Amino acid sequence: MLAGGMRHRSPVVAGWVVAGCLLAGFAAAACRGGDESTDAGLYRRHCARCHGLDGAGNPRAVGRQPGLDLTRPEVLAEGRDEIRRRIVEGEGTMPAFGEKLTREQIDRLVALTEHLAAGGEIP
Repeated sequence: MLAGGMRHRSPVVAGWVVAGCLLAGFAAAACRGGDESTDAGLYRRHCARCHGLDGAGNPRAVGRQPGLDLTRPEVLAEGRDEIRRRIVEGEGTMPAFGEKLTREQIDRLVALTEHLAAGGEIP
């Protein structure tokens, strides 16, 4: 026994505990925002809070604000320029991302929005 009544744990068990903690940390980081180098990570970080993890909108709010549902085919009818304008300038309760995101990131979100409206899923 070690001081304080603790038993000595093997290095293997300690290694598994550390690995488990690291994996839990990575999983938590992915849920908070993800890696912005991927389209899914960029979406999770900036859009999923309101538009939902699947793009269908936060169920609590989509009844009052149907525009939160990016999976609606009507979104495609709005066209690329309108989707881009909404992301850049914001609209209603949606904040503007023109100063927060690069042009390349905005282009990726426009393409992802079109993908969702065409029946696709978050990659």
